[in-house]
Amino acid sequence: MVNTEQDDWDMHLSRACWQLRSAYNESIKMTPFEVMTSRKPPTSELSAEEASPVTVDDHDPNEVAAYVQSIVAQLNNIQGTVS
Repeated sequence: MVNTEQDDWDMHLSRACWQLRSAYNESIKMTPFEVMTSRKPPTSELSAEEASPVTVDDHDPNEVAAYVQSIVAQLNNIQGTVS
């Protein structure tokens, strides 16, 4: 993965971290990405940093608030499972 001089490891760190964050963890029965975001990791080859952000500019504020409340409830449920 790194070159023979082993001086370019930092260029691969983001991808290595993404692999760890998106890998299923037997002890928590989900991925670390799911614990932090309460959703499945993207299935594309893009890393989390390369994936395009979600915007709420064109959405009804009430729908956004309901979505945020549902995410909070999911995260609380996950926290109960992990704790």
